[in-house]
Amino acid sequence: PLYSSAASDVYKRQNDNEGKLLPERFTVLAYPNPFNPTVNIDYSLPNQELVNLSIINLLGQNVKTLVNDLQAPGNYSFKWDGKDLNGVNLQSGIYFAVVSRESGYDIVKITYLK
Repeated sequence: PLYSSAASDVYKRQNDNEGKLLPERFTVLAYPNPFNPTVNIDYSLPNQELVNLSIINLLGQNVKTLVNDLQAPGNYSFKWDGKDLNGVNLQSGIYFAVVSRESGYDIVKITYLK
């Protein structure tokens, strides 16, 4: 798991019989970084929100959208394989994973090495 259940400042108890832990705040992590051939992008969403996860190049261009959906609170994990929206392998370099949501946005710098 991305986070330990002992991290009480990150999780809150869900009000149901299952007793699942839900995140209390938004967090995002990309690993391994640098990466080749894939990078994992994990985030924790404390509230239901419309989420967009896109990969942006140094010119500010969107090269791939991984998520554009309304998501329930919870933990999410996505992989990016270094390819653009047409399935073409991109060049080595610096990219940004941008997680935009109704409550704000976070940017993680990721480095693609071939």
